[in-house]
Amino acid sequence: MLNPGDHPEQLSAVAAFAVCDNASATQPALRVRRDPTFSPPVSAQQWVDVAMSCLQRNNVPLERLMSMMEDTSRALVDDEEEGSDSSPPMPTAHHSQHSTTDQTQQDDDDSYCVAGINAECEGGLAPSTTFPTVVGSRRWLAARFLLLGSRLGVQGGTEVSLREAVRLAERAVSAHCCPLTILQLCTACYCLGREVKESGGRSTLEGRVRKLLEYSSGLVMARNMSNPMDAILLAKQAWLSALVGEERRAMEIVKFLLKRCQAEAEVLVLLALLHSASGEHEEASKVAGHAGQMYPLNVLCGVVFTALQNMVDDADHRKQKCVENLLAVLVGRVEAASKEAPQEVSSTSGHAVFPVDDSAMKLFSLDDVWSSGGKHKRLIAGHWALLAHVALLVGCGSIAQLAADAGLEYISGVQGEQKQAYCDLLCSAARVKIDLIEGSFDYFLRQRRFAQNWGAAAQLRGVKDDRYMREQRKLLSHDEVLSLQTMLGKALQVGSHCAEAYLLLGRLDLLVALGPGNVSSTRETHLVSAAHYFQLAIDCSPRLTAAHEGMGRVREEQGAIELSLDSFASAAQFAFGEPIIPYERFLYVVL
Repeated sequence: MLNPGDHPEQLSAVAAFAVCDNASATQPALRVRRDPTFSPPVSAQQWVDVAMSCLQRNNVPLERLMSMMEDTSRALVDDEEEGSDSSPPMPTAHHSQHSTTDQTQQDDDDSYCVAGINAECEGGLAPSTTFPTVVGSRRWLAARFLLLGSRLGVQGGTEVSLREAVRLAERAVSAHCCPLTILQLCTACYCLGREVKESGGRSTLEGRVRKLLEYSSGLVMARNMSNPMDAILLAKQAWLSALVGEERRAMEIVKFLLKRCQAEAEVLVLLALLHSASGEHEEASKVAGHAGQMYPLNVLCGVVFTALQNMVDDADHRKQKCVENLLAVLVGRVEAASKEAPQEVSSTSGHAVFPVDDSAMKLFSLDDVWSSGGKHKRLIAGHWALLAHVALLVGCGSIAQLAADAGLEYISGVQGEQKQAYCDLLCSAARVKIDLIEGSFDYFLRQRRFAQNWGAAAQLRGVKDDRYMREQRKLLSHDEVLSLQTMLGKALQVGSHCAEAYLLLGRLDLLVALGPGNVSSTRETHLVSAAHYFQLAIDCSPRLTAAHEGMGRVREEQGAIELSLDSFASAAQFAFGEPIIPYERFLYVVL
């Protein structure tokens, strides 16, 4: 009979299973009692072992896991305060191998420490205590566990988990103020801003992110790339700057990177998007082409290059065929990448990864080490979603449908939640059908105008109108509309702030309102519903051009011409300065 007291050296390993899941503590191979009682972890080393065991299990609730990271961090801090002079506790599998590199990384990052971030920079949320000038090795490791807990909260994606992620990131900054901890705080604040419901909450959080990024990026650039991690930090800071509307700051960081180190694929992709946002589409296409030559297997480079080629080339059948061929190649590339090992994807795609020989960085880089290829799964799911979006952007509905179906099939076959990709793929699948219905509307209107302008064709107009009405009733049948609403409802169940889902519901109601054979009351009801969904989309994403355009069409149909013109003016204003592909579509790469 196994008794924890008889095997003290196995206490941490056994306690890990007890803390993670009491039901799984009884293992036949261990021959333990039916209801064993294990002592909770006591030492810092035991807490670290428990946390590592929890991370490697798939059935630990997110809230419980985040709490475990915070408790482990607290145990490490308490252990240091007791005056322990021993080496910092590390996971037993890596302790002897990486103690030197961890100390080196800690020494490098200590040079970032400052006396504190002033309240103006922190947007009024600065920690009440000043930051230490010298950070002990255990306290630094404690900050890493707080970072890891914050990262888990960001991946949870709910408002509750994101608020907890911000809190843990703030604690990490308090424990060790450096660009790494500030970067995680920026990431958590930005993601929370996408989910908050309070009026003005998003703008407040994004304003905080802007100030923090200005402060931390200045710290990193002042080092002049003397730290190996600076390139990774700056790349993420550049992406976050673009996401919060600081394109000028993002361009400054990108140019700084390109002058001092080899350009990563993600940096070149961001540069191309920044050029497209400023209207320099030829320059953006050149950058994307150069990125494709440097990283021929990188999906991001191929997707951006395809979108830019569709914009800068003259519109003809050959160009459309060329774009379809490029997208078909990308479909095959993502399909092949989905079958590769995570290490192969990281090495061949041009995607920067954290050093594998640094245990402290492993604690921060959750997906690379502790989640069994979670980063690889997120990248593949995100690639499918991005590919489906771009295929719709360039008018290749068949490839968009193929990518959406393949992405949904991939997500259903892998462990772990890919919430954002799932929402995007469902929306892309629904948009393919909605675009088809809108296309039939536009075709009929063109034919009708042609018949009105030519008297010889007037005799055929009645026949064409009857055929059109039959086709429209088929496309907008009750079952088809219900199917699309159900699909978009699933997306909103996963992501309640999915602006595209609300946008597509608005477009669908607008199409039903404009459909043939509707009585006046039914038409008005669907117009009101469409306006409601368009407003929800605007609330979730204030710069969503298509939502403002949809609202303008609704107001036009309702006879409110002035309101319609205001909506169209807002759409034109937001369309100016937008990149060829929204920065938000690349968020899965940044996180």
